Amino acid sequence: MNYPWPIFDPSVLEELDSYTKAHGEEPLSIELKQIFFKRCPEIYQRLKSGAQVQSIQEITFAAHTLKSSAANIGLTRLAKQCEKLEDACRARHDMTNMLQLIEELEEMVGASFEALHTYPSPDFNTAALH
Repeated sequence: MNYPWPIFDPSVLEELDSYTKAHGEEPLSIELKQIFFKRCPEIYQRLKSGAQVQSIQEITFAAHTLKSSAANIGLTRLAKQCEKLEDACRARHDMTNMLQLIEELEEMVGASFEALHTYPSPDFNTAALH
């Protein structure tokens, strides 16, 4: 499926890192990535659990949480897909449509993890930020 948004916009993390560098601190992107890698599977599982019991409230909450987490670190496509799911929940679309959106999210989560692993690039020297 073609999407109009990039999987990952590294400028979001670059901006955060430049801010922390200017203040003599460690790159914030490292901590944010670790938090996302830890929390994302938990949030996605909550999304799937909500779908299993057909709880629109649970799906909406998990989609909103994942959307915010993704947007905060530049995972544009994942954030937009979560927003679509959140909108479908608010509009009370049928569960079949929501399940399809959740299924598409699963692919995006994997692609998002891969994209995040590329930032900073393998040749990136965190000492250069100091």
